[in-house]
Amino acid sequence: MNKKFMSIIAAAAVMISGSPMIANALYTELISKQDRSDYTKIDFVSDEQADIYISNADISDSEKPYYHRGIHDYKYSDRIYFNLKDGSELSDVDGLLKDFRTENGDSLKCCNTMINEHFGHYYLTPSFDETYLSPKKISVNDARKIKEILTKSDIVTDILYTDSVCSPSNGQIDLSLYHLTSLNYTESNTEEFKKTVSEKAEQVKEYLTEKEIEATITVYSEIRITPVNVMSLTEQLDFAEQLYNDLDLKPFMMWDLSASESIGAIDLMNAVDGDSNCDEQMDMADAVLIMQSLANPDKYQLTDQGKFNADLNGDGITVGDAQKIQEMLLGIG
Repeated sequence: MNKKFMSIIAAAAVMISGSPMIANALYTELISKQDRSDYTKIDFVSDEQADIYISNADISDSEKPYYHRGIHDYKYSDRIYFNLKDGSELSDVDGLLKDFRTENGDSLKCCNTMINEHFGHYYLTPSFDETYLSPKKISVNDARKIKEILTKSDIVTDILYTDSVCSPSNGQIDLSLYHLTSLNYTESNTEEFKKTVSEKAEQVKEYLTEKEIEATITVYSEIRITPVNVMSLTEQLDFAEQLYNDLDLKPFMMWDLSASESIGAIDLMNAVDGDSNCDEQMDMADAVLIMQSLANPDKYQLTDQGKFNADLNGDGITVGDAQKIQEMLLGIG
């Protein structure tokens, strides 16, 4: 490492200990996640694939005391969204990416966005699990390669990448409905599923008797447990958590089809390698901000766009990214 490179690292260390650096972040998410401030998250059944939120609003319909307005976020496979330029054909894009393989060895499949008003098409991996239980990965490195292919072609516009796409279902969450978490229904296991549901229903009856809880039980493809006495939202959440922990049952979601898709997106078209502060250029300030964010994450934070820009190796934000930026600025990387 030459003396000039060492002096840059030393200067960065001085800046980290000095006054806060003002980052002029130009990136604005085209589509942002819905506001969750008026919702309670049901943490005991939330995970990386599905987050459940229930509105804190008062119940206005006395005839439906168990219904609460809610959001159920299903985690989808990672996606690359794009629009076609005038005169371009989807087959042109397919031709460019037909031989592309992700780091996991998956090919890409193009879909129409149906419910997303901002984009006409998106790519995901064809091994996408329709039950949303196994979302597939398009890595940062994959996204960079796809960006390079598509931008060079000059046939697409508005390219976005997301590893946090979800479909927030704005509908009614009925906490009197529960379904099994240990078995998923498929055409090949119909009889096994029916048997399991029947056996679980018997366990539920015994459980409710033991706990002296009055409720009606109806068995469909799920088990409906409707308490006789009206419960408050807090009481229902406590009851739902009890059923989840003791019987492996979780709330069953109901939603309407008018819900619009929501993503936290990275702007690939305008992404600049190394641009951690999103000022549309790579310079020493980007290396400094990376080091600041690692040394004092409570004070210095990168946006999602900044994290993507700065992650030059696809292994997350590390000191190595700051060093790589410095090397590139010196022309030795």
